[in-house]
Amino acid sequence: MEKKTFKGEVKYLLSKIAFLIKSLFHNPIKLSNLFVAIAGIMHLIISTIQINTINTLSNQECGVVLFMFILVGLAAVFNATRFKEAKGGRVIFVLAVLSIVIGFGIWLLAIYFNAYFNQANADQAQIIKGVILSIIMVVFYVIGMVGAIWAYFKRKIALKEC
Repeated sequence: MEKKTFKGEVKYLLSKIAFLIKSLFHNPIKLSNLFVAIAGIMHLIISTIQINTINTLSNQECGVVLFMFILVGLAAVFNATRFKEAKGGRVIFVLAVLSIVIGFGIWLLAIYFNAYFNQANADQAQIIKGVILSIIMVVFYVIGMVGAIWAYFKRKIALKEC
């Protein structure tokens, strides 16, 4: 019987992770779907940070924008689960939904920055937490968008070669 070592198990685990990353880059649709799913689900899970942030602000539209950012993000997650092939109409719909999510994220960031610089009674440390979380979520959605565009052009090039 072969004795397993910690070093061997770590090496095996790292090789599996490297294989997964390589396979994601060979299939940009999976890469796009993964980032959109992670962003949407994590945003919902840790939304209490942003809820605490908007509670410190005196802006009336902040709650609605945050709600739409999370809601449209979840719609993007459900849309990503159906995104299996990079065909024209489907890619346009995915890009439209992701653009809307990113737009709400940027709008929310603008509200946060406005409150950070102009609202004297706001908890600036809490606003920074909300800003960091929003930037991370927007970056994940942008990566998902780039992955969808990449999949579309990869499919176009493959069809031209046939």
